Amino acid sequence: MMCDQQAMKSILNLEHYIDFSPSWAKRSYIKILHVLKKISTHCGMIAWLDKHAPYSRRHHYIRSLFATHQLNDMIALDTPWWTYHAIEFVNDYLANMSHPAMVFEYGSGASTLWLAKRCQSLISIEHDTHWHDQIVQHTKDKKNILLLHRPPNVLQVNKPSVYHSDKQPFLDFQSYVESIQSFERQFDVIIIDGRCRPQCLSLAMKKLNKNGIIVFDNSNRARYQQCLSKADIEIQRFWGRVPGSPFRSETAIVRKIN
Repeated sequence: MMCDQQAMKSILNLEHYIDFSPSWAKRSYIKILHVLKKISTHCGMIAWLDKHAPYSRRHHYIRSLFATHQLNDMIALDTPWWTYHAIEFVNDYLANMSHPAMVFEYGSGASTLWLAKRCQSLISIEHDTHWHDQIVQHTKDKKNILLLHRPPNVLQVNKPSVYHSDKQPFLDFQSYVESIQSFERQFDVIIIDGRCRPQCLSLAMKKLNKNGIIVFDNSNRARYQQCLSKADIEIQRFWGRVPGSPFRSETAIVRKIN
């Protein structure tokens, strides 16, 4: 048990370092993966993995490691960037709903395409302009997806804001966080996988249907524990492998306590 706890702590520390590491370090890691993918493609390994990935989680996971920061590959693998156990849970939840699902998503990505196949209506909010433009190109023919771009503003020194991100502390994400309030409807599923997650959770709880769920990714991070410890929510945590990541992580399913 002690070894498991130490191993988990080491992984979390390494994830934290990578999460806040300089952009050049991340670019170097991605470039290495791209080189490995080219070599693996040349020798036929990628084609072999593509053939077996739909039928084996192990093959799917190995193939996903060559798809890090490659949106085309992740979409082809038909997978969000949550833990595998959480993906299974959400897939079953949507499949067993008694009515067509209405979904809201903070943070667009491969999950946007995955969710659109499983719900009636999806609203997805993205703060990053370049990433938003990429998602738009992949969703042009999807009639049930509404993509909205809500870029941050520069934080005013004399106007403090609660809508700031630890990763980008000098930016104000108010329009991004509050975008969910623009819709009168309630949602069956709300995804929180972008900036300002604690602030997003606070507003998401007010827009969640009675029996709805919130998917809160990377719920193991220390900076999210305070918002996830509220007395009025129920949390189911899924720890494990994540498509496209060499590190284990956690995705939480959050519900209202009615």
